Amino acid sequence: MKSRLLAVLAIVLLSLSAAPARAARPLLDQHQWDRYFALFARDEYQPWQPVQVRLDTYSGAPVDLSLYAVDPADVLIANGATVKERAIDLSHARAVEHWRFTPPEGYRYTSNQVSVPVNGREGFYVLEARRGDAAQQVWLNVSSVGLLAKSGPEGLLIYAADLRSGQPLSHLRLSFVAGGRFDTHYTDLNGLYHWSGRARPIFVLGAWGKSQPFLSLLPQAPDPRAVLVVRLDRDTARAGEAVRVAGFARVRKGEDLVPAGGEVQVHLVGSAHAAASTRAALDSNGAFAAELTLPYTLPQGDYAVLASAAGASGSAPLHVAPRSEGVTLNVGAPANPSATAAVPVSLTVRRDGSAEAGVTVKVSVVRAPHALPPSFSGNLDDLWGAATVFARTLRTDGNGRAEFTLEPPTDGLPSTYVVRATASNASAEAVVVASAARALEIVPERNRVAAGAPVRLQIRGYQVADGAPTPGREVRVTLSHGLSVQSQTVRLDRAGEATLAFNSPYLGGNLIVAKDEDAVDAVGVVSAPQDLALEPAAASSSDINVHAARDGEALRVDADLSGATGSALVALQTARVLDAQTVAVRAGHAQARLALKGVADNAAIGVCFVKDGTLVWRDAAMPSAGRLDVHVDPLQALAPGASAELRVHVGTSNAATAVVRIADEAASPGSGFGDAVALLSSSAVTTQDSAPRDAVWHAWVTPAGSNVGDLFALQRTRIATRRAAAPSTPVRIYAWSVVRGGGGALSAAVTAPKERGRYALSVLVISADGRVGAAASNVEVR
Repeated sequence: MKSRLLAVLAIVLLSLSAAPARAARPLLDQHQWDRYFALFARDEYQPWQPVQVRLDTYSGAPVDLSLYAVDPADVLIANGATVKERAIDLSHARAVEHWRFTPPEGYRYTSNQVSVPVNGREGFYVLEARRGDAAQQVWLNVSSVGLLAKSGPEGLLIYAADLRSGQPLSHLRLSFVAGGRFDTHYTDLNGLYHWSGRARPIFVLGAWGKSQPFLSLLPQAPDPRAVLVVRLDRDTARAGEAVRVAGFARVRKGEDLVPAGGEVQVHLVGSAHAAASTRAALDSNGAFAAELTLPYTLPQGDYAVLASAAGASGSAPLHVAPRSEGVTLNVGAPANPSATAAVPVSLTVRRDGSAEAGVTVKVSVVRAPHALPPSFSGNLDDLWGAATVFARTLRTDGNGRAEFTLEPPTDGLPSTYVVRATASNASAEAVVVASAARALEIVPERNRVAAGAPVRLQIRGYQVADGAPTPGREVRVTLSHGLSVQSQTVRLDRAGEATLAFNSPYLGGNLIVAKDEDAVDAVGVVSAPQDLALEPAAASSSDINVHAARDGEALRVDADLSGATGSALVALQTARVLDAQTVAVRAGHAQARLALKGVADNAAIGVCFVKDGTLVWRDAAMPSAGRLDVHVDPLQALAPGASAELRVHVGTSNAATAVVRIADEAASPGSGFGDAVALLSSSAVTTQDSAPRDAVWHAWVTPAGSNVGDLFALQRTRIATRRAAAPSTPVRIYAWSVVRGGGGALSAAVTAPKERGRYALSVLVISADGRVGAAASNVEVR
């Protein structure tokens, strides 16, 4: 048998040695990878800058590239939300440029930056990349003109600006696609055009010489005639418990939202069926409060609390947790320990009010290396650096208690701990902030940026106890990658904030640290080649400072952007643009005086500058736009169970209704008061621009007859979905009261919790003049 195998092997070796040299190629033909490549281009290019596209390849075979001047109407398909592209037949077209690009040798994935020889020529082009019968096309728009659109339920404004000089362009041709047909108009002397047709445009194409900027206009929902907002005392409860509901209703009267009257219907809905219902009257301030009792037999799961009144409806989520079966679980920890001190934590288990010994308690503690303010309402587990630092099973002693200690971290950063404990069907959660009295927070504009893009940051300084800003602090900010370090120093403004940017972050992970004599904070930002899921440009720039003040029937606006040139657009907007002006920019500043006649409180100020060949804009709420100034007098540390009077100061002498809540942690989205205010403080206008500061990319299309392989087909089929967060444990509510008053101040009697610790205080104020305000603070029980 062995000799037979040797003979067969000899025959195989002989046949291989006698074969021609070309037969030495592996059985797998690697040239199959030549037809796999991917072409990407930016949505806009300026003629004075290099034009580059991204070509991803999997082999080193040359790629033939051809550039064609085409009509945008032959390539772009407007659908009212985004622009879709279609491939075109270029077999009879004449290329304006033709060249060959050779990627690096070998069979490996490579992302290549390919220069396109546009040579400063403005226009609309199609670039075709070809390897034999494998081809892809991508469009290029080289333009020195920028378009800005402000779309609202009741109108549309177009602004055209020269990206070189920053000046508005008058008599620029605009071709709108509306009602299935083209409609041509021209900008006025200020570079503006107000659309007044009945059919709403879905696309606009500009024409200025060879420049052809365009925008695919987003659809607009009709302006609501009424608004209803619902908030709960907590967003997790157990069957058989009562959930308190509060909110407000507004109806539109002209441009204003005023308090509604009548009755509110409240329903608890799950699986399309109402599980519980109640009703409440709207008071003279348009506010309501009610109590919804959950049926004892209600299954656990996710529900919605729906309310309707005055032709409007609103909702808030509610998670129903399993019944506790008489078992209660409490978590105790120091109020505000030092960042360098160990944190003792105690757990107490009771059944029907009596200590329960020998109970198994599962405990997990997540630490985030940040000192979070009381107003924080996000998911702590999602923060940079968050990690589980303690996960054990404990057993209660004869007094129903179990204790453990969290050792101080060694990284020098503050800590926010979330302690989660479960015993039987009972659960509890506590938040402990271990920090100095003053803290810093780094807020990146994005946690991941494209290679070559800047890292933009906002630095915030605040008091840990109540979140009050701490202005005037000098903060050193460093960005590091290994041994490479960049640094800047900023000073916090009156709002306790500062913005900055690192224009050349390092490829890969970047550690950003903000530090002053009192506090330190750190985050990570990744700089990497743009993913296939190309990110859109940032919506609104925080680099623009906007200051506004009322002056009789006018609004004086002073806006500035360092490095801006030419002119700026300044607008006042609600459901439409009410007043718009183009004003000169001097040393980065623009000043305008806008008419306020008939303007609603929920108006916003829109500002647009030209800087470095791009449009930079910001929409900011008008002073007191729908928002009521609310301030709570700090409460002194209270004894357990002590009573106190809470004084709430309101920025109006009109009558008002206040909802006061004390809970064991900051409010979650279903019960937060701050975001309820935001619903009335923003306009309905959407801003879009054709020349954003951050590059927006689009991918290839495949022409007919192309045999190109899809390099990213596998990645597209593996779209990661975010795992839903586990339902939070029920928040304990220690005080909930609804008070009414006027004259600029309200008083509410509150009772301190019976256990020592730090608790979250939230206040929502609803005024008779239609405005709404909120405030948050802490209550210390010692």
